[in-house]
Amino acid sequence: LRVTSPELSLVEGFRYPARVGGIEELVKSVDVFRYLDLRTLRNLLDVFHMRKLYAAAGWFLSRDPSRWNASEEYLDQLRRLGPTSPQYLERESSGSVMDSKWNLLIPREVAAQEVMDIEA
Repeated sequence: LRVTSPELSLVEGFRYPARVGGIEELVKSVDVFRYLDLRTLRNLLDVFHMRKLYAAAGWFLSRDPSRWNASEEYLDQLRRLGPTSPQYLERESSGSVMDSKWNLLIPREVAAQEVMDIEA
């Protein structure tokens, strides 16, 4: 019985981070997935149609776009659908850094593991 998919797990994890142990745990867990179907991911994002989710998924994929086969065009589409003002990826984090490319405030402990364009 299939009740979820990697793509739905990613979206739901960003939607409800507390249910998956936080953003740091979500990122670690999804990083072990072998494959994400980007068409399925986009369809799910369109169903929820939340700007923060488009940005969160784009941010995640942009950490290693070649691994996920995420083209710059695909990432640009997600970026255009993202928030127009900064959004917390996880409000309960102890501190955040701004990723201006995605208009997301990333928890400091997650951002420390990443190579991204951040503003302190």
